Amino acid sequence: MLHLALPRPAQPGYHADLTVLFVHPKTPTFMVEIFPMSLPALVARVPVPVRGMFEAELTDDDIRGAHVVLMDLHWYLSIPAGVALAARIKRCSPRTQVVVGGVAATMFAEQLLAEGDIDFVVRGDAERPMAALVAALLAGESGEDVPNVVHRDFRSTARYAVTTEDLDAGNYRDLSFWPSMERRVLRLHAQARGGSFPVFPHLVSFRGCPLACEGCSGALTPQRRLFGRSWVRRSAAPQREDLQAWSARRDIRFVSVFHDFASLSTLAFTREILAEEYDLSVYYEWYRVPRAEALDAVLSAFRGGTLLFSLDQFHATSDRVGDVDALIDRIRTAMAARRFNVQLNFVSRFQQQDPAYAAAIERIRRATGVWMHNADFWWQHNPMPDDEGHATDADYRRCFDEQDRRFRVFNTVFRGGIVAHRYAPWVAEAVARRFLAHYRPVVHEPFVTWRR
Repeated sequence: MLHLALPRPAQPGYHADLTVLFVHPKTPTFMVEIFPMSLPALVARVPVPVRGMFEAELTDDDIRGAHVVLMDLHWYLSIPAGVALAARIKRCSPRTQVVVGGVAATMFAEQLLAEGDIDFVVRGDAERPMAALVAALLAGESGEDVPNVVHRDFRSTARYAVTTEDLDAGNYRDLSFWPSMERRVLRLHAQARGGSFPVFPHLVSFRGCPLACEGCSGALTPQRRLFGRSWVRRSAAPQREDLQAWSARRDIRFVSVFHDFASLSTLAFTREILAEEYDLSVYYEWYRVPRAEALDAVLSAFRGGTLLFSLDQFHATSDRVGDVDALIDRIRTAMAARRFNVQLNFVSRFQQQDPAYAAAIERIRRATGVWMHNADFWWQHNPMPDDEGHATDADYRRCFDEQDRRFRVFNTVFRGGIVAHRYAPWVAEAVARRFLAHYRPVVHEPFVTWRR
């Protein structure tokens, strides 16, 4: 793979006074504070200041003053809003260059460019290509020599894939480029009351995944097709430094760990990251049944938070149930700490179709009383790439069909629950249990809340 050096801002022909914006399109996930985890590090590499904002904040004056607009199209749910946003930008300022990246942008590059309003798609890993493309555009160059870049008039033949060194060098802690998002997430931290949410800050541990999960574009085979590489792991030392830095901040109360390094790494690697007690709660998703020692390391490192166990061995994407006896033991251990909201991810369609899967759920529920979390609730389908890393036109059209209707009510309820939990936690939990009782088993262990 090509090792791409970043251009320097002072190079001849480089216009540093031209504005670069990052705009996050409206995406109907269950929290508006959710964005791609590596975004802060990608923006930090761009060799000029980038101003971040939500789509709703973007004004026509902003558009007319921008030379380049960056946009994340990471999830397929972002596609309709992203296409509409690009059209708005071009109507207002045809000269403004629209650049998109992310998993969905990578799979649907051909369809997005055919729409006519998106100028560039960065297909695959963007750590170095995104910064190099912005530098080229500000210097008045075409960008055709930048790896991973696709334009209506050219396709770059050079390929770049992220390395451990690139992940280690990334700055995942600075969200100051996007003030409105920073305010929102810090307000969630202030409201957390010892809880945790799957929002910034994220502990970035790897890119891709070694598991062969079904229907997941982060799995090993789709990653090879999309990004031309296997999974890449970030070193333990920078992850520990991130945790130390967040632990030292009084306005950061929790960390989100979507990358389950403890299940997918050696115990020594896990202990190197969790080498001390952090003044943080954690939102931790287990991809499979963890070893007892790995669970103990997580329980010892964090004050409390949310632990989501997986019923199967592929991060709630298959009906292949893991070791139920071991899972019951881990859930009981986590609940016995009485500092964590412990949940079990399951997939409702497997529960309905597979008697063995349903029996495992019932056995675990009876043995532990764990809170059941329907993991397929927010996603109806995940488009998958072909051998060349492209998704079909039919999948592209489906992106426009699966919008807002079923998300709106539950997103509102979820957000209302956060606010209610801040001011009346026990009442909020009682209401939540009643609301969910018709399709989830009701648990009897109370949530643990405290003021920090």
